Amino acid sequence: MSAKRALANISGDIHAVIDEGLVGVDDKTLWNICQNEQRFLITQDLDFSGTRKFI
Repeated sequence: MSAKRALANISGDIHAVIDEGLVGVDDKTLWNICQNEQRFLITQDLDFSGTRKFI
């Protein structure tokens, strides 16, 4: 089962980067989009592990 499907079972309002046409968008832009939409960002991209960059 995909992570998207598992999360959708908990809450139906799940968006994936690929579904939103955001593949290849730089990290800061993606972070700002998530913040503007008041969403959690769940990722395996280790670039987001530098938490001081994304406050």
